[in-house]
Amino acid sequence: MTCVDLSKAFDCLNHDLLAIKLKKIGLNESFYKLLVSYISDRQQIVKNNSSFSDMRDIIRGTPQGGVLSGLLFILYVNSIFKLQLFGEIHLYCDDITIVNSAHNSIVLQPIVLKSHIETDLSKVDKWLKFHYLSPNKDKSNYTIS
Repeated sequence: MTCVDLSKAFDCLNHDLLAIKLKKIGLNESFYKLLVSYISDRQQIVKNNSSFSDMRDIIRGTPQGGVLSGLLFILYVNSIFKLQLFGEIHLYCDDITIVNSAHNSIVLQPIVLKSHIETDLSKVDKWLKFHYLSPNKDKSNYTIS
């Protein structure tokens, strides 16, 4: 079992890629435009004690604590289930778990299972890079039993 925790996942959503994904699921045009406007053209300013930072454009991510942020994240990452993996993929929020077993790999030889795990991780890594996401190496791990 391999567990991958995504690093600052909600902050890394690429707005353009999310807009493409929203378009592909077939939303009506009005709702599509509403969701795209919800994530686009946002700015932020940071207050520290009595001083303020300069205003900055937010070019990625979903609004912190936003009602739609969780749903938008799910729509953004849902394509991970289309990956052709040897193992089973499970997703909970920003945690990805890949379960590889001898039953899934048909062959009981550990070397084959190891190869399947490495292949699956390579595919997931490419998917993460395409989606501008990265694993949190301190919180990601694997277990063999």
